[in-house]
Amino acid sequence: MRDTLGGAVRVAGELGGPQGDALLDSARHAFVNGMHVAAGSTAVLLACAAAAVLVLLRGSSTERDPVWADGNSSS
Repeated sequence: MRDTLGGAVRVAGELGGPQGDALLDSARHAFVNGMHVAAGSTAVLLACAAAAVLVLLRGSSTERDPVWADGNSSS
């Protein structure tokens, strides 16, 4: 339980005083820092996926000859 933010809040409450306040402040900063890293990593992965989609779909064409149910093209 000591490896979680909730555990740190509990221990900080038990310590009390300036030590508890310092522990709580440090735990909150560590949590927010971890969230920033996770959000930043997700943004980078999303940007890479978008770039990959653009590169992979660049050569595809939406104006192809339609294929009818009998397998013949329109021409």
